[in-house]
Amino acid sequence: MVKEEMIYKEIFENSVEHGRHRASSEGYSLGQILREYILFDKVITVDLMEREAFTKETGMVIKYSIENAMLYSATAFYGFSSEYETKINCTCSARYAKPYFGCSFRCKNDET
Repeated sequence: MVKEEMIYKEIFENSVEHGRHRASSEGYSLGQILREYILFDKVITVDLMEREAFTKETGMVIKYSIENAMLYSATAFYGFSSEYETKINCTCSARYAKPYFGCSFRCKNDET
C-alpha cells in the first residue's frame, strides 16, 4: 500500500507541475493540455497492445492514472493562470494607472 501511495503522490506532483508549466508557457490552453493526456493514453495503450501486454486490469490502472493526472493538471493550470493574470493586472494597474482594459493591452505589448 505504501508503494501505491508513493506512485499516486508522484503522479499528483508531476501533473500539477505539468499544469503550472503549461500555464506559464505562452500559447497553451486547457484543451491542449487535455489533448496531451489523451494522446499519451493512446500511445501507452497501443504500445502495450502491440506487445500483447495489455490486460483489463492494466487498462483500468492507466485510465485511473491518466484521468486523475488530467484533473490535477487542469486544476493547477487554471489556478496558476488565474494567479498569474491577477499579478499581471495588479502590476499593470500600478505601473500605468490605467483601467484593466487599457492596461492589459499595454502589458502584452510592453517590452520591459
